[in-house]
Amino acid sequence: MIGKDQAGTQSDKSISDFRNALKTRDHKKLAVMANELIALKPINASLLNECARALLSIGQPRDAERCLRVILRLGKKFSGVWTNLGVALKQQERIAEAILAFEKELEQFPNMSKTLSNLAGAYSRQGRHEEATAAYRRAIAQNPADPMLNSNMLLSLQYVNSISPRRLLAEHRAWAERHAAAAPASTPAHANVPNRDRPLRIGYVSADFRTHPVAFFIGPVLAAHDRTQVSVYCYASNPHKDALTQNLSAHADAWRDISNQSDDACAALIRQDSIDILVDLSGHTARNRLMLFARKPAPLQVTYLGYPGTTGLSSIDYRLTDTWADPPDSSETLHSETLVRIPSGFLCYRAPDNAPAVGPLPAASNGYVTFASFNNSAKLSQATIELWSKILRALPGSRLLLKSSFLGDAETQRYFYGRFERCGVDADRVDMQGRTAGMLNHLRMYGGVDIALDPTPYCGTTTTCEALWMGVPVITLSGDRHSGRVGVSLLSVTGLTDFIARNHDQYVQIAQSTAQNLTRLEKLRKTLRRQVRQSPLCESKRLARALEQAYRAMWHRWCDR
Repeated sequence: MIGKDQAGTQSDKSISDFRNALKTRDHKKLAVMANELIALKPINASLLNECARALLSIGQPRDAERCLRVILRLGKKFSGVWTNLGVALKQQERIAEAILAFEKELEQFPNMSKTLSNLAGAYSRQGRHEEATAAYRRAIAQNPADPMLNSNMLLSLQYVNSISPRRLLAEHRAWAERHAAAAPASTPAHANVPNRDRPLRIGYVSADFRTHPVAFFIGPVLAAHDRTQVSVYCYASNPHKDALTQNLSAHADAWRDISNQSDDACAALIRQDSIDILVDLSGHTARNRLMLFARKPAPLQVTYLGYPGTTGLSSIDYRLTDTWADPPDSSETLHSETLVRIPSGFLCYRAPDNAPAVGPLPAASNGYVTFASFNNSAKLSQATIELWSKILRALPGSRLLLKSSFLGDAETQRYFYGRFERCGVDADRVDMQGRTAGMLNHLRMYGGVDIALDPTPYCGTTTTCEALWMGVPVITLSGDRHSGRVGVSLLSVTGLTDFIARNHDQYVQIAQSTAQNLTRLEKLRKTLRRQVRQSPLCESKRLARALEQAYRAMWHRWCDR
């Protein structure tokens, strides 16, 4: 530790020892170190910045912010301080302040790719996707060799209304050409025994085997897999673990933590495990391992569930979807993979066992209809706000409730209020709610919602399932790409096709007619949960058998090659 009575920056321990201590990931110890560093005269700003970064890495943004504010008061101008402050603010869901911090960094150091990437991500949280794309492109120009940076931009493009599906494919192929083409091929040739009917070894690779939407949907499948047909291997690429991780691991025949392993080491491990079919559950989302898939460690590779589009990789053979999310004929040419459609839907939802009971229709006592969306604030595109504003203008007494983690920030609320006001909707008709503690409190908020609205061009998935489970119908717009058609899939498999709109005018019309028929809304309130429970959406064995049949057909083609 650094002594408080020491005049210089040298501690009783060496500087290298102090830096090693930063790796302890012990919050209390790091907080004490921060206090001692702040007490030093003169303050060692460089070490204090390192301490702040360590605190950020273990999810302690308030302590990190305190360190960084001290550095800034000193007037020190070295790179990274404003960026780290922006990350600390973002972790506290103060997104508007974070944007200002990132912009401040770029005033001094205009070409920092890390700062530009963080700024782009913050812009996305405010639905500013054109600005996000521009910032990502600037970041990529500074650091073209970083595949994850380019992946972040591809995910951001999924939210952009003006980009065509064909352009999306071109951008994803360009990513593969830039990054995956240089990946070393997996050698020697795969030694998997080409027996058509033997049990298959299926490997699932994900950064989201934790409390995350991907885990909510893949969990029931892992539990329902027929172990006479498949052995399940899970490769977790995120060091973060929680109670859901433990639950998922209980349904795996083998669990591998690959979070700190290189792509080459992972490829060797997968070959050693003799995986027949390797399934990507991340696509171009955070901590993805697409560069591992570029090495082709398994004879067959598939992408599924975690990303709303193509990966662009020629090394991934198939993409699992359904006929509603990716209609035949119009979708094949928009993917680098061969599409395999799962009958009765590609998703399976399991509600929490202790989900609250469905409450009465709020409009019956309020005297007005409450629309809502609990989707990520990144999905609040300009097209979405304009569409929802049309509904509110058409129904003068109605209200809109928006819930998302970053909407608890007052500055971000003001930003979105301004966007609605420019569309002719007074701010006092829109309520915004930030994060709530726990899933049950989150679900209870549907007790105040009459009708849920799906955003465009990137619609909801988990939020749609949750709304339906809580007796709230969801209106969705049929889009021109997978990210805009998952709502079509969910409403089709649950028998709610009346709530699918072909265009913006029909979307508004459905909202109006539904809001004006409280008798129908009350009936839906009472029957939706049962209807969803009895639909294919909640049949985990149905989906597991369909996936196993799809895997077997892929395997037969490989054996017969």
